[in-house]
Amino acid sequence: MRTIKETKDLIELITTLGVLIGREVSGDGLQLTDVLKLLESSEFRGNLEKALDGVLLVPIELGDLSLSEGFDLSMLVLEAFRKILAAFDGEEEAS
Repeated sequence: MRTIKETKDLIELITTLGVLIGREVSGDGLQLTDVLKLLESSEFRGNLEKALDGVLLVPIELGDLSLSEGFDLSMLVLEAFRKILAAFDGEEEAS
């Protein structure tokens, strides 16, 4: 039985990237030095490593998606979008 772990890891990476960019843009705008901050982020590096390890499996997972898995992914994407929007608004990320 397949899972959607690799797809979830990719969504987590995109969320982390979006939140980090949102925080920088909401502060002083996006600067060249912000790229260095991104690369220094242990959260981003950890999520990047997880996502890249299984990125080739994402199309396979999505091709064999069950209704329940689709619902889980939808909820994960909605939560990710909320976190990214909050970061761009300069709000602290709610748990």
